[in-house]
Amino acid sequence: MNPQEQVCPHCRAEGKEGQIGVHSRKQKRYRCKRCKRTFSHSHRTAFYQLKKPDLFPIVIALLAYGCPPQAVMITYGLSDKTVRDWAKRAGVHCQGVHEQTGMRHQWDLQHIQADEMKVTTQAGIVWVALVLMVSTRLWLGGVVRVSRGKELIEACLQYAARCALCRPLLLAVDGLNMYLKAAQRVFRSRHRLPGQRPRWFVWGEIVITQVVKKRGGKRGQIERVVAQGDAQLACQLRQQSGGGQTINSAFIERLNATFRQRVTPLVRRSRALARGPQTLTHALFLQGCVYNFCTPHASLAVPLYLSRPFYRAYFIVPLKNRHIKDLSQLRGKVFAYADPYSLTGHLVPRYELRKMGEDPEKFFSKTFFTYSHGKLIQAVADGLAQGASVDGYVWDSLNSVKPEITDRAFPVSKSREFGFPPFVARLGVADEDFLAVQNMLLRMRQDRQGNALLQDLNLNGFIHGVPSLYDEVAEMMRAFGEV
Repeated sequence: MNPQEQVCPHCRAEGKEGQIGVHSRKQKRYRCKRCKRTFSHSHRTAFYQLKKPDLFPIVIALLAYGCPPQAVMITYGLSDKTVRDWAKRAGVHCQGVHEQTGMRHQWDLQHIQADEMKVTTQAGIVWVALVLMVSTRLWLGGVVRVSRGKELIEACLQYAARCALCRPLLLAVDGLNMYLKAAQRVFRSRHRLPGQRPRWFVWGEIVITQVVKKRGGKRGQIERVVAQGDAQLACQLRQQSGGGQTINSAFIERLNATFRQRVTPLVRRSRALARGPQTLTHALFLQGCVYNFCTPHASLAVPLYLSRPFYRAYFIVPLKNRHIKDLSQLRGKVFAYADPYSLTGHLVPRYELRKMGEDPEKFFSKTFFTYSHGKLIQAVADGLAQGASVDGYVWDSLNSVKPEITDRAFPVSKSREFGFPPFVARLGVADEDFLAVQNMLLRMRQDRQGNALLQDLNLNGFIHGVPSLYDEVAEMMRAFGEV
């Protein structure tokens, strides 16, 4: 027990000024010398008057990483009321932490992104809006409302405005037009001119970009527009914040995916629905604090292939069908996919068909998965499939070691470049272990054995990765509602 770290909850006397003393070490209580009252060491914390304080952090950690409340109740023999009360305690405490840390400072945000999610609760449909600072990946705040209206958008942007300096700011959003008026009402300051009443002045250099997803017959197409402000300033702010080379909302979409993964009521078609907006708000702030303070956001390294951190998808056909020039000529054919979670072997061909205005589910007569890019090439070479989309790195590597397989297939076209999949570390890995492995990867080219291993892997080395390498991948996933 350290009295110097305490503040009296009754009169706000501070222990560092010598006003707080220890009243009982057994009961863990302090005594204020100013008001002569005692208080518990856990007063005004989530642990206050808990009967099972040792179990509380375990349960909250499970809830914060996506464990359904029903599983927690069965595992630890807790009642539904207890788990809901603990989740509320943690959410209220995390909301206070968020107010005391993120909302008490002001930064040059440069580039922020905002988005909304539709969520089903036991009380009906609600909308969740989140806002993110791109350069630091800091979650600035989120709100829950029963309707997707201006109140939702303004309340969400208020979190950004409260910690923003009045400097050039880029706001990247989707095609919802309510952001334009909401930004004018939120990003403004009240000033008094000589001889006049105080007036609201809108900040001058607010740039708003939108990623508009087309509907109807143009479904799958994306339009990037500068809805407000100067396009050159938008490009400059993106470069300064590391927010990608093109207009995008990829960073907030990744945050949405993280929240959907970890907050059980946000999962689509979940059987663990929240009871109402307030329950969802508590879960939102719990996850926000875990994301800001407990989740590392760095990858180990990104491989270099052909001296660049990129690779492509190759559209291949059997050698006898080499007269086929592109994907559009495979209508009604048998097409093979690598894996449901593969970018080049599943997402890319479906996205290209969507851009052509075709339905990927109806374009081919039959599709199947091989769950391996090597087996994918083998299936096309053997004539089991009339077409496939394969990882270009795997094709080139296999072509150098087993040309007898690739010689029976033919790449008819190549996709645009995508960021090479990074090497990543699991959550909770020690900092020294993370840095040791990262330095080993980055210095492999300088080591004789490492250089030999790189040649065996058909790679040229590793570099530090940046999230903007995967902006296009995130946009493709959004087109199919996968993030």
